[in-house]
Amino acid sequence: MGCCATALKIINGLMSVFYSIVALMMFILGAYALFIVFWAHDEKTIEQELLAVPAIVFLALGFLLILTVIIGCCGICREAPCCTETYSVFLIILGLAQLALGAYLLVEQNNQQRLVNRVDTDLQSLLNRYRDDPRPLDQIQEFMECCGKDSPADFSLMVHGQEWPTSCCPQGTKFCTDYRAFRTGCLDEIVNLSRFNNIILGWVSIIVGLSEIFGAVLGFWVSCGVWRKQTITWA
Repeated sequence: MGCCATALKIINGLMSVFYSIVALMMFILGAYALFIVFWAHDEKTIEQELLAVPAIVFLALGFLLILTVIIGCCGICREAPCCTETYSVFLIILGLAQLALGAYLLVEQNNQQRLVNRVDTDLQSLLNRYRDDPRPLDQIQEFMECCGKDSPADFSLMVHGQEWPTSCCPQGTKFCTDYRAFRTGCLDEIVNLSRFNNIILGWVSIIVGLSEIFGAVLGFWVSCGVWRKQTITWA
């Protein structure tokens, strides 16, 4: 196939290794997000908008990327143009999906008011029924290291004496008081987590999407070289 074609095969092989690492990272990010969903599964806004959907999307794209890499490796190693072209087409589809997801996440992080309103409503609901069912809000407060919806003052009318819920203080605190409680409300923590995740995942999606389109171009290039070699051989 010549030096250039051999170099292209090597580059495609390295890109396949890179995509394998990316797919693994997507699985890790998705699994971590699902872990948070299960940890605070009663908070509907977290489950539906912040974590569950991105987690499922990332896990699905990671799985498809692994399958694409397997097809690409088979095509490149065996010089099978059909496999290489299938690999390139899948990379283009995944790349466009990643670009669309990244653009959506970056745009969505600038439109937080709807999310803030929903989180505010959900946290207020958990706070109102805290006496009857404290577990959901306690789980969120322990994991996010926050207290109340806006501040520890949200518990001032329901605490007995001067003791706040133990989930409002660092682990190991025997008596949780207003002085020892986390100063940040859970509303700010959840919204900040969402915004941070959207920015990170958005840029990661765009970078990976561009690299996948670049890899698809290389794949088509290798496929053309294989077809050209087979045509010369048959002639």
